[in-house]
Amino acid sequence: MRVLFFDSNYVLINLLPNGFKQEGHQVRIVGNLNEEKIAKSIKMFKPDLIVTQGWGPDHDGDKPELICKYAKQNGIPHIYWSVEDPRYTHTFAYPIITRLQPDLVFTICKEMVQFYRDHGFGCEYLPFGYEPTIHYPGEKNEDFKCNIVLVANSYVWDFKNNDYDQRLKYLKDLVCPLIDEGIRIDFFGHRWEEMGSYLGKDIPKDWIRGPVSYHNTRDLYRSSNIVLGLQSFDEQLTHRTYEIMASQGFLLTNDTEEIRRLFVPGEELIITDSPEKTLELVNYYLDHPEERERISANGYKNVSPNTYRQRAKEIVGFLKKDLLKKEKK
Repeated sequence: MRVLFFDSNYVLINLLPNGFKQEGHQVRIVGNLNEEKIAKSIKMFKPDLIVTQGWGPDHDGDKPELICKYAKQNGIPHIYWSVEDPRYTHTFAYPIITRLQPDLVFTICKEMVQFYRDHGFGCEYLPFGYEPTIHYPGEKNEDFKCNIVLVANSYVWDFKNNDYDQRLKYLKDLVCPLIDEGIRIDFFGHRWEEMGSYLGKDIPKDWIRGPVSYHNTRDLYRSSNIVLGLQSFDEQLTHRTYEIMASQGFLLTNDTEEIRRLFVPGEELIITDSPEKTLELVNYYLDHPEERERISANGYKNVSPNTYRQRAKEIVGFLKKDLLKKEKK
């Protein structure tokens, strides 16, 4: 099958496209779109499937309508992977979907499946995973070694526009007790220096390391003693959750419904629901490296089936079922 991705997101183009390639499909990625590029890439590549995903410059202006127009003109099935649910469902994802008019929607949030179905779109649940050519176990890299690391963007620029109360609570549980005790966390990501007013305390300036290349995150995860995995919602996992465990990092994350559904706390990762618990866990596991090794190895075994090759298989399976449903009608 020939699969055409219209996308230029620097993270997303490394995920599902690689999964489809590993399944033996021919893949082309086209970004920085205009009408000529859309029309020409379809004409020249002759795709059997068009994939759009996420949020970025390839959804600006009339690009969604043009993708819809040329997909339908050429009779090519088109799917959209909605990776911004549920926070941006109503402000971004659903409005884009109504303009793209894909044949099938996939969402990372299982609670949103029925929402899209109720609004006339076929929809299936497709969570994040990990790409094993990027995130995998290996030797520790001394250049990336940290005691405790947090890789995430602060999203301080969006706090006034969206509900970040749950994420902020999770963040305070993870980082505030360590800041109070002077236990260093290396923060990688955008604009952590602006978080003091939200945390109720400033992050020491020398703890803030700035953005890190996506391809270097594996070295941070597997070379640090403890990786803090900040969750955003109770009912879904961040892509970093899978990637930390796939790199065989030792993960301390928030106590959420989805974490408990998929993993065994204390055996595959460790979880906290309060500042006090975080401090207790950090002090204990920093002193017990052999337990960290055991837990991170178990976590890797559990998460290892969740590759983007597997996600590509799931997409193809859903497409076949969807086509059968349409034939029966």
